[in-house]
Amino acid sequence: MELTHRRVLVVEDDPKIRELLQHALGTFFDLTQVGDAESAWLLLEAQNAFDAVVADYVLPGMSGVDLLARMRTIPRLSSIPVLVISGHGEFARVGAVSGGAEAFIAKPFVVSDLQKTLLSVIEQHSRIT
Repeated sequence: MELTHRRVLVVEDDPKIRELLQHALGTFFDLTQVGDAESAWLLLEAQNAFDAVVADYVLPGMSGVDLLARMRTIPRLSSIPVLVISGHGEFARVGAVSGGAEAFIAKPFVVSDLQKTLLSVIEQHSRIT
């Protein structure tokens, strides 16, 4: 699979975490980053060009899981795999998985685990579609 052509939408409100995600994933994926779920929603509505979404669980306004729930109501967005990241432990993991996320990574995360998990999510989705 050619990773550099895979577009990933990153939704993270903390600029330092966005910078870390850019460093961790930017060499492998074509990243678009936004700081809130409303901005992410506007991008998702306007274009169907993302192969995956990485979303923080806790965001200002709409949460990452709320964004996921909205995505699942739109047929062309419902199949985009979502990886949720959070520093809120088991509560966030349960909410993300029960909300339909394909994967969950706890903060602080190991960069290589994040890379492997995102790759796995995208590969699984590619096999299904």
